[in-house]
Amino acid sequence: MFNQPLQVYLLEPLSKMHTLKIVHSIANDKTRFKELVQCMDAADSKLALRASWTFRFCIEAHPQLFQPYWNKLIFWLTDPSKQSGFRRNILRAVYEIAVPKKLHAVLLNECFQLVQNTQEPAAVRVWSLYVLVKMSSDYPDIKEELTSLILLLLPNATSPAMKAACKNSIKQLK
Repeated sequence: MFNQPLQVYLLEPLSKMHTLKIVHSIANDKTRFKELVQCMDAADSKLALRASWTFRFCIEAHPQLFQPYWNKLIFWLTDPSKQSGFRRNILRAVYEIAVPKKLHAVLLNECFQLVQNTQEPAAVRVWSLYVLVKMSSDYPDIKEELTSLILLLLPNATSPAMKAACKNSIKQLK
């Protein structure tokens, strides 16, 4: 069914059904997944964003495919040239999978920076917060710092999503 380069399909009209068909075509194919990762590195921001959305669903379905690409993920989160939607998709994928211990410190630091950055859209900040709360189970020492940060963020949260995330996160941290 998908016998052309993956980028051709990624640039077709966007729908969740179409994206899930692409995910199904990738399945456990490491070569096809590598092609998806290469599309995420593309200079074409539309292609990279579409690939990141597909990536998120691939990770949920086949988390084992991502293991060789952790360093790339950390780079993508810190890359200012990537769109906020791209970072949101990466964070949603990270939330779904187990992060290798050797990358915890870098990921924690990046998520703390993203959640505090008021220039970031609410969705990026929300998913950064969710990743932090999830990782706090491995690092109980950060729970107090994270709770304090959330209490500082909550009064200034302008989006309903950020307010809800702050309130839910406080409950989870208790």
